[in-house]
Amino acid sequence: MGVGVHGPAFAAQATGDYLDRIGAVLLRSPPYCPSYNGACEAGNGTIKRLTHDLAVRHDRPHSWTLDDLEAARLLANRRITDRRQIRELPPVWWTP
Repeated sequence: MGVGVHGPAFAAQATGDYLDRIGAVLLRSPPYCPSYNGACEAGNGTIKRLTHDLAVRHDRPHSWTLDDLEAARLLANRRITDRRQIRELPPVWWTP
């Protein structure tokens, strides 16, 4: 399942065919309602913050690398909780 916006890429036949092929469903967000995508926006913010923090650790606050982004993704996966326990998830759980 994916949450989408109303751009032309989401209306394209090729996009619909691809989603059908992988068994995904696209949920369109209501127009002019960015809060609907809150979980996606929060996830993006977390990845950006973690990536920035890792770049700062390596004295490159204005120069992020793909290695920083990958390390941030792995860190974010480790921080996912299910309200009862903290668990390690496989590295492929969250992918861009």
